[in-house]
Amino acid sequence: MLRKTAIQRNKDLFKIIDGSHVKVHQDACYALGTPENQCFGKTKGGRNSKLHAMTNAEGKLLDLKLLPGNEHEILSARELLGEVRDAIVLADRGYDSDVLRKQILGDGGVALIPPKKNRSKPVLYFSHIGKKRHVVENYFCRIKRYRRITTRYDRSSETYLSFVYLASLMDWLK
Repeated sequence: MLRKTAIQRNKDLFKIIDGSHVKVHQDACYALGTPENQCFGKTKGGRNSKLHAMTNAEGKLLDLKLLPGNEHEILSARELLGEVRDAIVLADRGYDSDVLRKQILGDGGVALIPPKKNRSKPVLYFSHIGKKRHVVENYFCRIKRYRRITTRYDRSSETYLSFVYLASLMDWLK
């Protein structure tokens, strides 16, 4: 009981990050300029993009970045996190990197990222706090109720991101 109340009182301390793939419709693939500039990535399934989001402990969007679908989220995680002083950063196993952990610790934050199974050096991880990671997945589920977010029909990355921000604003208002 004591742990739950401490977590609930300190909701502003959490920064939870994750990414989600978005299929790009074939009509949107005729990019304005190069596909890389419009964040179209080429994978086995065709073209796709990736939404990289950071939420608070309630699952409300704090920051968002659009990436090509074939780019790993850890490459832009530091940029997305920004200021992490006195913050607890939650992420999934895909973010388990010594470099990212050192950067978060050096900035005055705490990284609670579960270790990969093949990690040689053990790291500190509290699973009862790490279970809060589901709120970022819930955020993606809520905004992907909009058809225009689930499948990217827009050629321009700015247009697509505008609709994602609009859906996130509707989520904040609920």
